[in-house]
Amino acid sequence: GLNAVLLNKDDNRTVNMAVRVADHTAASQFEPLWLRGTGLDVPRGQTLGESPITPQGIWSPVPQPALAVRDGVLTVLVPPAAAVLLRSL
Repeated sequence: GLNAVLLNKDDNRTVNMAVRVADHTAASQFEPLWLRGTGLDVPRGQTLGESPITPQGIWSPVPQPALAVRDGVLTVLVPPAAAVLLRSL
């Protein structure tokens, strides 16, 4: 399968990212795993898979709806201070 990581290193703006998926690829949907924070310089309060990360590094991700490819393009809104791992389904 295909995997991609999208990063938004801006503390203030959401970024609209478009990823062109190769024509020969069968992937039509991607499963997102979000890493979110309240700011790039904030050492606490991050979530992974919409679940808080404990001080011991433990979390229980919550399944998220798949993101669909449309006309060969996957469009993702990445919030400030966030990243997303996209795994093809």
